Amino acid sequence: MSPQNERETFRGLAVKRRGSKPWERDLKRYLRGPRHRWIVTAPFAFRPSLRRELEDLALQSIEKHGAGFCFEARISEIYPVLMRLQCASRLFLLVDSFRAGAAEELYRRIVTLPWELLLHDGIALSVHVSLRRCRIEHEGAAEHTLYQALERRAEEAGLSLSVSNDAPSQMIELFGEDNHFELRLDACGEQLYRRGYRPLVGPAPIRENIAASLLQWYRIECGPFSLFVDPMCGSGTFPIEAWAMASHFPLAGHRRFSIFLWPVFSKAAWNWEAHRLYGEADITAADEPLFWGSDKDPKMVHISRLNGERAGAAGNIGFLHEDFFHLSPQDLFSSDHVSRVEGNRGALLAINPPYGVRLKGDDNLFVRIIDRKKRIWQGWDLLLLAPRSLALPPGKKSIDFENGGIPMKCILF
Repeated sequence: MSPQNERETFRGLAVKRRGSKPWERDLKRYLRGPRHRWIVTAPFAFRPSLRRELEDLALQSIEKHGAGFCFEARISEIYPVLMRLQCASRLFLLVDSFRAGAAEELYRRIVTLPWELLLHDGIALSVHVSLRRCRIEHEGAAEHTLYQALERRAEEAGLSLSVSNDAPSQMIELFGEDNHFELRLDACGEQLYRRGYRPLVGPAPIRENIAASLLQWYRIECGPFSLFVDPMCGSGTFPIEAWAMASHFPLAGHRRFSIFLWPVFSKAAWNWEAHRLYGEADITAADEPLFWGSDKDPKMVHISRLNGERAGAAGNIGFLHEDFFHLSPQDLFSSDHVSRVEGNRGALLAINPPYGVRLKGDDNLFVRIIDRKKRIWQGWDLLLLAPRSLALPPGKKSIDFENGGIPMKCILF
């Protein structure tokens, strides 16, 4: 049977009682076995970084799609993707796509889908609706229709849906544009930037996926890096993300995802994939760390060291209490590594200095950073994050983005 016919049959499956043998057969045939379409999202500025990451993960049929990309994979093939993704915001299973011009059509399409194969018994639903230029104009009415259809199908299948705030939650997105609708099932739970390794943070920390996207942008422009230093590391996000990217380490291997509650989820398969990824990662501690974070605040050095250990990077990332303006490559690396940098790319400084209310009147901080890089860190590339409103030398390249609603830029020197 062709994938299209499989999808058409999936839409019209007769209701099966959860846990019955026919239900088990449908679960295997229509969810566990086939390849599915997945949608992965990222901020607009970082979609090239996300595309590069998806290609590195060897995913198939990658195409631009709305707020990100879509690709094909089996359920079991998504497990390592969730553990390894660093640049993405969210990942969704595309449950169905169809056209509808009225609430009645929308209801019929939703109620014919086998939600008993997709939803956990006792789950609380979190529904997000977004409509653009649709005949069904009112998002509240579309949300009500979606709930009605889900409740009807769940009742027929003996599936209970909870309204308790204490129950685990599953997000479902209904997106409509020009009368074309998509139903998406969130596989993440918390957004993907929440890796689970950073319970302790400093003031105004950068999100993990933004740090990773900037590092991936650098790799696109300049190639891979083998030496890395963040001399204003705060809670350690940049060094941890850089080390994980270089070593192919699954940073999210220990966090929870909403896919864990899907009836098709296999804990044994997840554990097998996690064991495989940890075994394949290049995490053998070197004689000296090749990835470093430093900060002039001893409290932040302590926090970043704890976060690094929680991430699994103990012995691979060094953290040092030192001011950047007193720090040199010779303080961190052997003479062999320092001499190798000159004339060769692959040595990277990434600096996210304090700015705005955290700048405390030091208006020349960014200029001083650039000057010290030229004098002391010769042969190193520098990624410098700064408010977009701040006038700075143009550098080699730059990228605009937002962090916490603040317009930012990252300049490559």
